[in-house]
Amino acid sequence: MTRPCGVVLALLLMASTEVLAASAQATADCPGDPGIDYDIELKIDIPEPRLHHDLGIAELNREAPHGPGQRVLGRADTGLEFGWAVRFEWRPRGAGYCFWVRRTELAIRHPSPDIYVAREYRRGSCAYRAILAHERQHMSTSQKQIDRFLPRLRWVLTSLRIPTGARPIFVTSAEAAKSEVRALMKELAEPLFREIGQALRAAQAKLDSPASYRRLRKKCKRW
Repeated sequence: MTRPCGVVLALLLMASTEVLAASAQATADCPGDPGIDYDIELKIDIPEPRLHHDLGIAELNREAPHGPGQRVLGRADTGLEFGWAVRFEWRPRGAGYCFWVRRTELAIRHPSPDIYVAREYRRGSCAYRAILAHERQHMSTSQKQIDRFLPRLRWVLTSLRIPTGARPIFVTSAEAAKSEVRALMKELAEPLFREIGQALRAAQAKLDSPASYRRLRKKCKRW
């Protein structure tokens, strides 16, 4: 079984009701420079899981009860963390500044990739192998779901709504512009992060369905 996938926003995000109100002045007041790079990075950090045998069935059930009459024989910790970061640049121009985003980063990481198999099961036994395979499937499911969303994650990074060196905006306050870009990133990234979290929870729940457990039980005679 697996714990519910937790969606943890790794950064404190600033809210704003305005979204780059000065962008209409971009062409007239701040001509773009294609020579200014716009760097993007999509960080996916899901390391190989660590395998543990130090918890027994009773302890696994206390930590993650799985319903009446069910015994937790293994566990995969699949909670992910999501976050984003932006770096800005600007230069004075007239009564304000030409402002752009120099770098945008989205990150998805697995902080504790741990798999537990109850210590009652001898390593190498049929039941042990079946439990371990089931928990590894939980881990691989997380990666598959993330892979499914990669095009949309890249779309966030390359949204034309993000001002770049080739498309800067004129602002009267660089600090206000930072807040507005952060609000834009919040608008673009957070709904997608929530959707990924929902898809992960649904996929993991399917693996822990009664039908899935029945198939698992049939793999070995002794449990």
